[in-house]
Amino acid sequence: MQHFPFVLGDFQGAIPDLEEVTRTAPKGTITVESIALTQKAHHRLAHCLFELGRLTDAMKEMETYRSTHGGHQTEAATNLRNKIAKAILAKDGKVTTEPPSTTDSKVLRYEVKVIGHPVSIVKTDTVPRSLCSVYPPEIPTKTFLAQLVKKHHDAIMQQKNWTCWNCRKKAVSLVHTPMSYLHLEEPMVVDFAQPVCVNGGECDKEARKMMDEEMRFATAGGGMNRV
Repeated sequence: MQHFPFVLGDFQGAIPDLEEVTRTAPKGTITVESIALTQKAHHRLAHCLFELGRLTDAMKEMETYRSTHGGHQTEAATNLRNKIAKAILAKDGKVTTEPPSTTDSKVLRYEVKVIGHPVSIVKTDTVPRSLCSVYPPEIPTKTFLAQLVKKHHDAIMQQKNWTCWNCRKKAVSLVHTPMSYLHLEEPMVVDFAQPVCVNGGECDKEARKMMDEEMRFATAGGGMNRV
């Protein structure tokens, strides 16, 4: 069993050994012991990164921990993941509820493509710079997208008398599926919106089913998020 150096809280010093364990984890025939060792390394690496303030990297390690084939999740791991998620929200989430300053944000193009209508609705907003990367923090990004959609929803609904995408009755709401491209030089969100006649009705369900099929083909560069 390999020793992990945590003496005197030497989190930085522990990282190279932990990374080596995860890098050399068995790829072929594996045992219960090797699975446990690999998971423990990811867990402890996430702990080190968390203590050093590297929250995004810490969350990635916890996601790898959870996806380890044949492994299981402990209560300690669940608690650590929750702590990391709360820290991310505390650090980055606040920018979704407070107007960001010009130095902390970038101009965002918010393009809404309403299904069945050829002309897109384009609005300008802002996005926190902390989210403008290829791998932005998951929870703050989803929070930002949800609040972006909510912010503009009513104005889009009032823009015209929408009809249901499926049955052509009068629409009462929209099903939103925003795709984020926040890593671009000019960040943008493309929102595929489907007018529906009844919230939670058959047309609503069919709208979500259709977009679920489309989501399977979404690329890593632009994640689709149901709102």
